[in-house]
Amino acid sequence: MDTMKTVAIAGSFDNLHNGHKFLIRQAFTIGDRVCIGLTSNDYINKYKNQARIENYEVRLENLKNYCKQFKKDFSVTELNDKYGPSIKNREITDLIVTTETLANAKEINKIRKNNGMKPLKLHIFNKLTGEDLIPISSTRVRNGTITKEGKRLKQLSIGICTKNKVKVEGIKKALNYYMPSFYKTQTYKPLKQCQPLGLGPTIKAAMSRCNGMQEEMVISVESGAIYINESKSYLDIHIAVIKDSTGHVTIGSSKGFLYPSELTQMLNKHIEASEAIKNLYGIKQIGKKEGIIGIMSNKKIAREELVEEAVKMALLPRAYMKNPLNII
Repeated sequence: MDTMKTVAIAGSFDNLHNGHKFLIRQAFTIGDRVCIGLTSNDYINKYKNQARIENYEVRLENLKNYCKQFKKDFSVTELNDKYGPSIKNREITDLIVTTETLANAKEINKIRKNNGMKPLKLHIFNKLTGEDLIPISSTRVRNGTITKEGKRLKQLSIGICTKNKVKVEGIKKALNYYMPSFYKTQTYKPLKQCQPLGLGPTIKAAMSRCNGMQEEMVISVESGAIYINESKSYLDIHIAVIKDSTGHVTIGSSKGFLYPSELTQMLNKHIEASEAIKNLYGIKQIGKKEGIIGIMSNKKIAREELVEEAVKMALLPRAYMKNPLNII
């Protein structure tokens, strides 16, 4: 019985970059043989609507030259549709996909199942990021934004969805922790909204602030209150959402703390948090000052720290994908 693993991977592999190389390396690590689908010029012209993509022969030559180093059997097949040989070839056992192409992979397996074939084992990877913590892509290479290795060639524009000085300072500290100072920031005043209750609404509120912004990276931080039944109280956390020009979204949170009973009782009466704090403690616009954490800790813990932590956690998976497992 043949136990050889034949791993498939597909793409345009235009301007063969480190992101491509990372996924190809995974295919050769997992498989005994590798079947590579390379999109044709006609397919790109018909479906991708992208100019300045390298000609098929150039992409094929670059791909072959890179793959030779692995000393394993491989083949390259010209693709004229999104399925290629993966829906017909019974020798293929595994498939390399990204979170972006997962839906198509599931469709392939559905077709194989309907044709009486064994579904492919899916190996799902996040895309490699450049030094700006945004996924490396052929489009960004072609536009002269980054090199094929992910090095930044232009100043990175970052939109911050707040003019709250406490939040802005926390966000900038988190950015400086992970990346060099090759970025510029622009702050925006978001639409006024009540503090959301529940994790889902808090994430949704933070996401909504990112909509319509044109910067390459957009950062939004929202504080929310999540009811914890075991303690009959609300857990206060900060949620950071980071969305970039490739559509990639990452989310992080700060440490959480429980509200005091008097504040919980007012929230249970559907009184908005800022209004409740004004009534209880006589402090107006608490969100622009020390925050609830400042009141409870007697200013020993600053809200800025929670914002910084949430953004650091949202940046963490991006930083990891600069060099996952140190294999590049």
